[in-house]
Amino acid sequence: LFTPNTAITKAKKVTSFSIATALESAINNIHLEYGRIPNIGHRMTTDSPDGIKLLNILLGSDAVSDDALNTREIKFLSVREGKNHRNGLIFAADSNSVLGLYDPWGSPYTIILNPENKEPLCFKHGSRSIELKDRRSAVFSPGHDKQIGTSDDVKTW
Repeated sequence: LFTPNTAITKAKKVTSFSIATALESAINNIHLEYGRIPNIGHRMTTDSPDGIKLLNILLGSDAVSDDALNTREIKFLSVREGKNHRNGLIFAADSNSVLGLYDPWGSPYTIILNPENKEPLCFKHGSRSIELKDRRSAVFSPGHDKQIGTSDDVKTW
């Protein structure tokens, strides 16, 4: 049975997956351009200080910092602007400072980075151990229930 709530949930999952894959593509593209990815940690959320630093790098906004990686100010990440800490990038009132990137349910994305390009990319997802070959990053959202490691998670692998 197809209900309006089912359609809304499915649309939100599609939106969340699009944002997650855009993040992963941006990380891969910065590697193609500069030969490396930011070495700012292994695991972060898109509302943490490291996550916001990564977002600024991917948006081409870090060229003024002392340790800038994206010196050519290339915009690798293109996602919509959200509202009320949901459904996209959230900016400060000055419209220049990124405050975070959120899924349609209001949760930040989790990004796993592999800056040393070690094989395989290993991390915990809920109670499961994940090993991904040939990956520089993985991105996931906890989905509607806001719990990592459940069946409604949106993930790029």
